[in-house]
Amino acid sequence: MWTYQLIEVYDRTYYRVFTAVEEQVCGDLVAGRRHLAEAEMQRAARSRRRGHTTP
Repeated sequence: MWTYQLIEVYDRTYYRVFTAVEEQVCGDLVAGRRHLAEAEMQRAARSRRRGHTTP
């Protein structure tokens, strides 16, 4: 096989399948929202700056 053929096989048999599953799982678990951990850290930092404490 040529290198480009290996890449095409990888893309077709693994990468596309994996990304499709990942999109479905993310859609099911977090409604497609991204960067949840970072958004939570940002919310907590803003809350601390305002003098609020969160449980």
